[in-house]
Amino acid sequence: MKEKLHAIVIGSGPLGAIAARRLAENGLKVSLIESGKSITTPPGNHFRNASHFQSSPDAFFPEIMPHFSFFDRDACEEGLPGASTTSVFGGQGLFWTNNSPRATGAELWNLPSGLSWDDHYEIAERYLAVSNDEFSDSIRGQKIQTRLQKVGREAVSQPFSGWRKADGTTHFVATSDILSPINERAIEHLNGQVEKLILRDGKATGVWINGNEMEADVIFLAGGTIGTTRLLFQSGIESAALGKYLSYHPVLISQLVLADDLRAPSDVTDSPPRIQIPPTLDRPWNTMVLRDSYPIPPRDDDADIPENSLTEIQNFCPIENRKTNRMVLTDSTTTFDVPFSSSDREKMAAILDDAQEVATALGRFRRGCEPIWLDLGFAHLMGSCRIGEDPADSVTDGFGRPHGLANIYVNSLAAIPTPMAVNPTLTAAAMTVVSVDHYLHSLT
Repeated sequence: MKEKLHAIVIGSGPLGAIAARRLAENGLKVSLIESGKSITTPPGNHFRNASHFQSSPDAFFPEIMPHFSFFDRDACEEGLPGASTTSVFGGQGLFWTNNSPRATGAELWNLPSGLSWDDHYEIAERYLAVSNDEFSDSIRGQKIQTRLQKVGREAVSQPFSGWRKADGTTHFVATSDILSPINERAIEHLNGQVEKLILRDGKATGVWINGNEMEADVIFLAGGTIGTTRLLFQSGIESAALGKYLSYHPVLISQLVLADDLRAPSDVTDSPPRIQIPPTLDRPWNTMVLRDSYPIPPRDDDADIPENSLTEIQNFCPIENRKTNRMVLTDSTTTFDVPFSSSDREKMAAILDDAQEVATALGRFRRGCEPIWLDLGFAHLMGSCRIGEDPADSVTDGFGRPHGLANIYVNSLAAIPTPMAVNPTLTAAAMTVVSVDHYLHSLT
């Protein structure tokens, strides 16, 4: 390895932070570039670690919305009115829910020969401090889990990126935690807008940032699905699949008032429940029963409910992975065309019925908080730079490199090539480790 190879990481969310840390741990000079500035202390701390969210979790969504830029809130449903980006140091990682299950079965694709999902999941889980039992003492959670199992649902503890502190509050992991073990001088933090990648003779030699050229030996793209896809487009990287196969999670949310026998005693400060009902062949969607944060206020006649009686249901619907689902890119605009298939609509109708069944088993919907779909496109945009072997229907190879380019890696949900039901962040983090390690091994 020549002295101090220079890696540029574009995007400061959890995936960019993992890439930057792993590169720095292996002796590279790293520049971590983010177009937005810090809004938390320390920089890159999870927004939800602010103390007032511990006692008022439902205040979270209203407070984070000003930090999102939406493309077209008035778009029709296939135009994804919820599609948005955020530009702050820490990226989407300041606002994620930190639920970190592993994907299974058809959600996963084959890694390059000799690589194991289990091995890379384990590394990603260490970087994200994922635990399966941080909320195992929740009285509501224990009772909910037992009740769900009695009505024939597999209910397991939801893996979570973070930890419960001694005072009973919850710490949500974000960029600051991922980077904290690294000497701050090992990673250069830069604020600026990357306009394009500089390509010469089939490889990247650097980036244009703030009107100036910055040279690099390797570039890792972790600027989110929209930002990463746009940057490849702006850089003149041609691919028949770029922007296509776009996927996301329609998310159905509701809030419940638990039945009397599932509530925690009123004189106990109960840990919030965090339970997962994993996808199955019969119900191929992900369901979470958890007390997290609910964005819609209840009706006035149901406002006075003790915290120990509340929980939410979140359902993620994996939509079909179709080439015609696309992000439409021009030099100045980004629009979306992702219509539902008949299969998607059937699945969404089944999820509505399923949410009703779960709610009936556990209690009742809080009035004003009955099931509602979040703005379409708000959660987990995936697939627009998908991994594959054939350049006709994929953008990157199995290591996340755009076909024909040896020193650019896509570390984003954009690379996920399959319809995924569960939260995709941990899987994308495992792929980030695959990418970084592939580059490091190429140097030996």
